[in-house]
Amino acid sequence: MTHPTPGPIDSDRPAPADGAGSSVPAGPADALGSVPAGTVDGGGSSVPAGPGGLSWRVPAGGEDLVVEVHPWALVCATGFPARLIGDLGRPALRHLTERMLAAGHRLSTERRHFQQRAAALRDTVLRLPPEQQEHARSCIQSVRAGAPLTGAEIGLLASLGLGDWVRRWQSAVVAAASARAAAWSAHAAARLATRCRVAEAYDDESVRHATSAADPAFLQAIAKHPLARRPGAGTARRSRLLTATAHRHLRRLATVIEPTALPGPTLYVRLDPATPEPLHVEPAPPARSPDRPATQPSRHDSAPASDAGSCGCARVGGAGACDCDPVTGDGAGSSTRVPITVGHAASSTGEGDAIGGGLVPPACERVTIGGAALVRLRDALSSIMPLCYLAALLAREDAAEAAACPQAPPTRMRDLAAILGRLVSHAHRRQQDAHRHGPDTGRPDPGGDRHARGAPPGEPQPVQDGPDVVRLRAQDVAAAVAGLWARAGERFDRCLPAPRLMAVGPDLASATWLLSDLRDDRDTVDVTPPAQHTVPVVAPRVDLGPHTPRIMIDDLVFQRARWRLSLPAARGADAFDRWTAIHRLRAGHGLPRHVFVHHLAEPEPFHVDLCDPLAVEDLARRDPAEVLVTEMLPAPGQLWWRVAGDERCAELRLACLLRRAAGR
Repeated sequence: MTHPTPGPIDSDRPAPADGAGSSVPAGPADALGSVPAGTVDGGGSSVPAGPGGLSWRVPAGGEDLVVEVHPWALVCATGFPARLIGDLGRPALRHLTERMLAAGHRLSTERRHFQQRAAALRDTVLRLPPEQQEHARSCIQSVRAGAPLTGAEIGLLASLGLGDWVRRWQSAVVAAASARAAAWSAHAAARLATRCRVAEAYDDESVRHATSAADPAFLQAIAKHPLARRPGAGTARRSRLLTATAHRHLRRLATVIEPTALPGPTLYVRLDPATPEPLHVEPAPPARSPDRPATQPSRHDSAPASDAGSCGCARVGGAGACDCDPVTGDGAGSSTRVPITVGHAASSTGEGDAIGGGLVPPACERVTIGGAALVRLRDALSSIMPLCYLAALLAREDAAEAAACPQAPPTRMRDLAAILGRLVSHAHRRQQDAHRHGPDTGRPDPGGDRHARGAPPGEPQPVQDGPDVVRLRAQDVAAAVAGLWARAGERFDRCLPAPRLMAVGPDLASATWLLSDLRDDRDTVDVTPPAQHTVPVVAPRVDLGPHTPRIMIDDLVFQRARWRLSLPAARGADAFDRWTAIHRLRAGHGLPRHVFVHHLAEPEPFHVDLCDPLAVEDLARRDPAEVLVTEMLPAPGQLWWRVAGDERCAELRLACLLRRAAGR
């Protein structure tokens, strides 16, 4: 089997001299032994001083907080490339739709101008002969309908001093009709092309196999009634429903990293400060065990239906055969438990606290992250871990108070959310003003437009400053929440956060890290001492109501941009009317091309490409309700994980330990 290269890496280069990527670490001492020697805190634990170490201190509430990262992490990816959804979108159709909306806005502006001028001429019109009054009434009806004026209507308005407005109106009507006709024609062609692309995607055996794991009945249905491909086909209700369902499955396969029934590939990753390369990948060594053939398929490959031995799951405890179901991946083997010692385990100095212990990755691709990528990862964690630790302590105190008095509101967490909300709101207003007026002049800054910096409209936007990006400094956040540490209680217990991070950018050395989620590892790791001696993890969130901008703390994307809006109540007469209604909503709120929509009727958010006519149709047919829309970040074109040259959505799952430095 040909091994797909998961990145722009030369897989023939030798492994690092220190053995990075070795499948069996020596134990807790080796887990942290790859970092350069550094200072030793009061408890004797090694806290390397180098910029890429896996254990370091950050200030937190007047104390020092020790952040320790397990040297082994997981990369969880989708089983299919992002081009599955990228090929379905039609940016040219969106461009024509924006021209149509702009022409409609121009027509509405001229209509308002007419209404204002007509109100002032009411008395004059009432003194006209009955025949001319009839022309005035028909003129009003034409303007309301957006229709061109007749010769009699033009003559009447010219006699009333509205000749200039008549020329503008006639031009606006022609432009609006032309733009609508072009958009309608492009929309019809795009729907046909997208239907064909969806049908062609299901020619791939791996796509059919993955879809059957989630929806076996659907695969049987398209076997009886093949998906429409030809012009004129697909008009029957059954065919439209099958195509819509197939389209939804493709979006899930390409964008959802870990759906219940469709587990994507999972690889172990070694975080090695001694490796100079940001990302190094070696092919999987052959796995030789009584339960597996000598040549093991790549963990990236989407297993065909005949391959019962490739489930794509990562396991602890060697390269033996997993006991997952060969189709669904469900079973005891699909659960990954990372043994982490947080008591007084042996460290590189022989005493003190450490993260490490018996992690033995299976036979799979050897992936190592080091160099500049690891330095940026450490900087990103340093920006948010004190805030997350404070939130965990405050939530614990709120829970203890609620247990003693059930009527007591969670005042501490509420105050933390209010402080963060005010900080973001004030920074957002300042940045909007700065981008609106420019740094040195009173004129509007052309770079302040949301699409003027970086990529053109409809394309992935880079992570950078802009009117919809709030960048906070970690030291300003720390100063704002400093007063809450006194309410965090006296017991500064350990905390086991499991941050899930995504890299925004194709080059891991310069990519910006994004906090995708923050989990509590107390129930998913083997903890020493027991979990009751740790504090549960809580991820603080900011919600400013209708729109919350993207929030960055230093160089970390702390929270994606989000919008709360209502779907149109009117379904529209046809698919083009529904397309227009959704894009009018998009233009009014400034939504990016790729978003995730949280609908009350759906258990999980679903991806929508606003350049994809079938995705927009699927959204427009949902029940009218208030939805939460979140930007897709990173979007196609900003993804770092590649398999056989195709980029895929992937997240890095870490295991961390937070504790107060001893002797402080």
